[in-house]
Amino acid sequence: MLAHQIICMECGYQGSFDTQEVSIENTRQDCFKYFGHNPFTSAMHYQCPECNSYLKVDPMDIFKMHPVKGQAHPGGPAMDMSSVSVDTDFLWQLPGMIKDRVLGLTKYISSRISAQ
Repeated sequence: MLAHQIICMECGYQGSFDTQEVSIENTRQDCFKYFGHNPFTSAMHYQCPECNSYLKVDPMDIFKMHPVKGQAHPGGPAMDMSSVSVDTDFLWQLPGMIKDRVLGLTKYISSRISAQ
């Protein structure tokens, strides 16, 4: 059996939640709005209809019988610091960023060795 309710730990509101298949435009007013998930932490993001707080939900809690507890998340789902932009620009820049960091580390180490 899957959980069908979320409790907002910010304001205490308890209600049903939308699934991934429901778009933001088609949500009911009394449901927690689904804003996607973080592919790195797997946290699911919802917005409370009562206090408009952004909540993180552990996806494993959905498989439990009791209501899911949504932990308040500052900012919005896009402000999740553990997520990384998956833009193609970012992916193309990644090798150059790694090279710059390695060169910087090499210069730092060589300056420390020569200082001794």
